[in-house]
Amino acid sequence: MFRWNAIPDILPWKIAGVEFIALQTKLQIFVVYRPPYYDAESTAYLQLLTDCLSVYTSKKCAHVLVGDFTLTRFSWDTLVCPDDILHKTFFDFVIFRGLT
Repeated sequence: MFRWNAIPDILPWKIAGVEFIALQTKLQIFVVYRPPYYDAESTAYLQLLTDCLSVYTSKKCAHVLVGDFTLTRFSWDTLVCPDDILHKTFFDFVIFRGLT
């Protein structure tokens, strides 16, 4: 038996979150969409997104992030990315939080 809670709107229309609570384990699932732009607004959005996710992923529970981050030159196999602000911001977030 488990129960679940919707995580309040973090960034409207761009990310949704739900947490499942079962016995001793809590699981948070985030579904993310990042528009495919590389302008100043996109950079600000990605920073806001990683700041927001940093707050939620600091909790002691399991986290799953899925979605379309539109960072096509990010290599998940080798954890290598270009040295631009968008890719590096997300790369640093993933590495610092220990996400895989």
